[in-house]
Amino acid sequence: MNQDISVNIINIPQTIKVRSYDVDIKKLQDVLRKQKKTLKLSTKDIADKLDVPLSQVEHYFRLDKCFAIPSEDVWIPLSEMLNIKDAELDKQIMTFEEKEGIFEKSERHYLTNGLAPTICTTDEIKIVCLVKKEKSE
Repeated sequence: MNQDISVNIINIPQTIKVRSYDVDIKKLQDVLRKQKKTLKLSTKDIADKLDVPLSQVEHYFRLDKCFAIPSEDVWIPLSEMLNIKDAELDKQIMTFEEKEGIFEKSERHYLTNGLAPTICTTDEIKIVCLVKKEKSE
């Protein structure tokens, strides 16, 4: 008995949270590094006090393309710990809005069970549902 697999495609709308303002990366890097040095805190000290992985905190103090802006849930305790009082940085890091649409650079197909994401060249995010069909003999 031969079986064909047909594919049903389901479009999934996306809503994501994006920052409302551009973050002044250079200023943020300078402030973070200066305050860390002034308070003589190690990256490990900061990670332990924030209760987040060391590797996550290391990205807050990088100067290369791997620099990471602290998430809003980390920013408040981090800025308090480092004694950063900058309303402009607070606004840039903490203000978000929700937008609809497709925001990934590479569109993906997912099986309904969540396995095997693949890169495709279409403009939409889709879920691939595999349905077995029996061939008539």
